[in-house]
Amino acid sequence: MENSILLPSSSFKDYVFDQKIGIHLRPGSTGIGYRDGAEHNLEKIATLVNDRSTFSDEFIVHMTDWPSEYHFSRKRHLVLRPFDIKKGDRVLELGSGCGSITRYLAEIGAEVTAVEGEKARASVAAKRCEGFPNVRFIVDNFLSLDLEEKFDWVLMIGVFEYSQKYAKSDDRQREYLDIARRHLDTDGTLIIAIENKLGIKYFNGAGEDHNGKRFYGPQDLYSGNDITTWGRTEIREKLSAAGFTHSKFFAAFPDYKLPKVIFSEDIDKHRQFRAEELLHYVKSLDYRGKNERIFDESLVLGSLRKNGLMVDFANSFVIACSLRNTGEIYDSSVLAQYFSVDRKNLLCTETKFLSGVDGKISVIKNPIDRRRKTQDTSIFVTSDSGDLIRFTQYKEKAASKYFDGQLMGFEISKALKKEDVDRIKYLLNTWVAFLIHSFKFYCRDTGIELNQTDLKGRTLSSIFVEGVALDCGPHNIILGESITAFDLEWHSDRAVPLAWILYRNSKVAMRLRYSSKRPLKVEDIVGFIAQNLGVIAQFSDIEEAINLERQFQAGVALIEPSGRMSLTDAMEER
Repeated sequence: MENSILLPSSSFKDYVFDQKIGIHLRPGSTGIGYRDGAEHNLEKIATLVNDRSTFSDEFIVHMTDWPSEYHFSRKRHLVLRPFDIKKGDRVLELGSGCGSITRYLAEIGAEVTAVEGEKARASVAAKRCEGFPNVRFIVDNFLSLDLEEKFDWVLMIGVFEYSQKYAKSDDRQREYLDIARRHLDTDGTLIIAIENKLGIKYFNGAGEDHNGKRFYGPQDLYSGNDITTWGRTEIREKLSAAGFTHSKFFAAFPDYKLPKVIFSEDIDKHRQFRAEELLHYVKSLDYRGKNERIFDESLVLGSLRKNGLMVDFANSFVIACSLRNTGEIYDSSVLAQYFSVDRKNLLCTETKFLSGVDGKISVIKNPIDRRRKTQDTSIFVTSDSGDLIRFTQYKEKAASKYFDGQLMGFEISKALKKEDVDRIKYLLNTWVAFLIHSFKFYCRDTGIELNQTDLKGRTLSSIFVEGVALDCGPHNIILGESITAFDLEWHSDRAVPLAWILYRNSKVAMRLRYSSKRPLKVEDIVGFIAQNLGVIAQFSDIEEAINLERQFQAGVALIEPSGRMSLTDAMEER
């Protein structure tokens, strides 16, 4: 079978090869007994789709529950993007599950040995990686694994926390780490991804990821054979005791399972980097639906960041461990990586925040898909008057400056939390004043340019703004010594309705719900701004804006025509 390479003869003697499935089996093995009950359905899905790649958009139709989203989400592989795993690198994946990480490794050309304790799960992974001769699958309890090969990388992605349940020795974590160490080359790296028992979401009402019980980790209630997680200091001590004397921690949000932002622990030394602002629109998730929250996590993380504690309260860790200091297997200048992958493939981006030798921070945003250079990424929308408006995604050519100050959207949320109405009004007026100062306004019917005085008495639907302003909302404005807009991603050479810009960006500002005496709605904000401009706003103005935004999202977002999005995105929207 072409999708599996044979083990070297010295290792192959312990296994038989199942030609039909494409996996190597230890005779007499009954598996480790770990299943989530969805394996049969997952295999049907993997067989049904034509495109099984990491960025396949066919899977989203079938992501109808948490197991299917977990195993097929394109976000899963992002946990490895901070690391320099290259074509030809030898990778041992311990606990490969249904192959989402394995598929990514196969695509980049790594030589992968994937070990999974359950045949049903390995069968899904083999189907996912069908056609890749650089991948081999072993079904075995990896505690029995004894390959004579050495590997450049050993991976335990969502595995180390199961050591207390499945290992047999008195020191169960050491038993797992010894397996990794035995198979690791001298200069190799062990990558562990695991929940943090002190993750901020657990203090904020989210249930423990494995048993669903609230405050289980923070109160350290683990005992016996519980699936167990630890804090950063505890994990580092366990690694050091096992000989992994060099370790680097990365903080994953909302978690390592579906990461959107990954921070280096070096952010603790760069307190001028406002890391919490990247998390302001990233809601942590409870996979059993316990989404009630006590506080705004990004606001609390801001206080923790100022005290050098933010990484200690990350919801998940991704850890690079080595037996000796073997040089950089990650770019040490990268403080954070922010991923936008809930989009059509060519539109997915990765934003890196870099620390220079002078300590200054810069930002660079690039497409993830290399085909972007040769293929058109235009988005078209049609206004109510029949005008066809084309948008193109701005292509970053060089690193840009990281601006000192405060994110306006973050400040609006703080004002909402304090129920400071005057501050909210001030910030909204500042936003609109910035729009008027920075962009040209036009009469919809005549195309004549308008100044601020000309706006008074007009209807909102009659006012257009140059298309480059589409993304100029509070979430993309920094309040510092001067007011600065950044990351205006979508550009158009044609003007667009002012109502759309107000609606679109107000919707982002209000994406997270906060308690207040009178909760603000998008319509409230648009109406307030129109009133202060002396502009007449009607409900039909918002209707057109909603229609334009729906068209735009249909062209950008990875959403079914029915409007269904992934379960976790729907949870964030709520």
